[in-house]
Amino acid sequence: MPNFVKPSMLLVDDDAAARDVLGTVFEHREFDVLTAASAAEAQAVLSIFAFDLVVTDLHMENDHSGYDVVRCANACSERPLSVILSSWPIPASEWQAAGADAAYVKSAGLRKTVESIQRSLATRNEARIA
Repeated sequence: MPNFVKPSMLLVDDDAAARDVLGTVFEHREFDVLTAASAAEAQAVLSIFAFDLVVTDLHMENDHSGYDVVRCANACSERPLSVILSSWPIPASEWQAAGADAAYVKSAGLRKTVESIQRSLATRNEARIA
């Protein structure tokens, strides 16, 4: 069972190597990371646990599985920040219509992507407190 003293994160990617690398990077950034290998697995996890952050690949079981994860996360009583990672750029109108808070290209520089996600989460948390 996850220990959610640190910011909690659900990381969803069907590529085991990507899950391992991203999970390690976020753990080093002080996130408590739980992983899922599919949109279906992520939806099951989201029905049990609340998270501060959900980061999902877009293309898993189908070309838009990540959007299913985002919609499920957005339906949670404690809505997490939802971020899509993809191998190629996604039009903002598309990921915004699905309800994602941000989308990043995996090859765009992992350090900057993680830092940007951390800033977005911090800003969101500050707004919740105010």
